[in-house]
Amino acid sequence: MRLYLTRLTLPDAPSLRHRLLSEGAYRLLSWALADAGRDPAVLTLRRTAEGKPYLTRLDGTSVGAEFSLSHSGCWAACALADAPNAPVGVDLERIRAVSPALWRRYLAETPDEPMGDDYTAILRWTRYEAALKREGRAPAPMPPADAFCTLRPIPGYLLTAIGEDVTSVCFVSERAIDKAIIIK
Repeated sequence: MRLYLTRLTLPDAPSLRHRLLSEGAYRLLSWALADAGRDPAVLTLRRTAEGKPYLTRLDGTSVGAEFSLSHSGCWAACALADAPNAPVGVDLERIRAVSPALWRRYLAETPDEPMGDDYTAILRWTRYEAALKREGRAPAPMPPADAFCTLRPIPGYLLTAIGEDVTSVCFVSERAIDKAIIIK
């Protein structure tokens, strides 16, 4: 799989920030598809009943291009599978404290496991989110740790991917994706 990252310039208004982060992630997907030799102008975005996004041609036929998107802070990430119909998942998170409730519900491996440090918590969270995005539902059971690729491409952030082996990591300028279409 190929991983793409971009840093976005965002306004202070929280409602605008979220919309522009999502839009930036989809522009990054368009850029990644074009980079992989696919024309994003002939594709449309659809969702499964569970909400997992996927791509089809405008006539509704399958493309087989598996992808996953994430964003955190002012960064957007896209994972694009090299092989057709090979599900991938990616999550990008700023390393920060998590609540004890989040730890107990999603991250602790046993009910009485003491809360880990911020890095351990976010590492487990990015693995959970990446697996969730790959499967389109909560993973049960969680894949083993060696199924994931975790990188620290940006100071203070973790990027975790699952699916295929990572073949490349590409930083894309915001100016480059500004010209990319948004797949709808």
